[in-house]
Amino acid sequence: MTRHLDRRPWSDDELDRALDDLLQLGTTAPPPIERSAGSRSRRRWAAPLAAAAAVAAVLAAVSLSGAAGPGAAEAARSVSMRAGVADVGGVRFPVPLGWSVAVTAADDDAVTACVAAAPTAECDGVTVVMAVPDGAALPNSVTDNVFGAVCANGGGGYIQGEPEIRLGGRAAVHYFGGSCTPDGPTAQAWVTNDRSLAVTTPADRWAAQGAAVANGLDLTHWPRAEAIPLVSRVMGTTG
Repeated sequence: MTRHLDRRPWSDDELDRALDDLLQLGTTAPPPIERSAGSRSRRRWAAPLAAAAAVAAVLAAVSLSGAAGPGAAEAARSVSMRAGVADVGGVRFPVPLGWSVAVTAADDDAVTACVAAAPTAECDGVTVVMAVPDGAALPNSVTDNVFGAVCANGGGGYIQGEPEIRLGGRAAVHYFGGSCTPDGPTAQAWVTNDRSLAVTTPADRWAAQGAAVANGLDLTHWPRAEAIPLVSRVMGTTG
């Protein structure tokens, strides 16, 4: 019988030979010993079921061999929408009426989606950034809308934090601020404590829409597991 114990993908020829061997095993099994009708029925199916189980195992091995390859990357950046709810790689959230969603950037580490009336890379709307399932945490730059203010006196902007919130059932923090005066235009950032997902809005725009997306997040279908906390809670200035 053909054996294949390594983890590399199977070729079509190797798969065909393995399936032929397994099916032959089922058809050449010795005839059952005569017993009662119930016993005959159970024994008659024993060999074919064993072969079928082996075939299923072969097919599963072939499918799993490519699970971490290009198909996984494509799944992380896939977009669909149904009944006003978007699904980006398993991250689900409501889309404001009249708006749509599009993936505007994707690499080996993260996928960025823009939720807006007209989604673009600059995203005049709500930005959702998701780390890929097996990738590193998101970089500091995902919250530059709040933390990146550079003021005339050389200091940073005003920042406040609302800790111990939940995003899609996961521990998170809500930052707002980013202006050079306490009453200046305010940007928003909701980020999970493990820095795997962030929802942001630009200064003085789309705060309500950002809150709707953040509050409506559903991460139960997202293949990335929650990790250790990395977010620090800040209140004050960055100067």
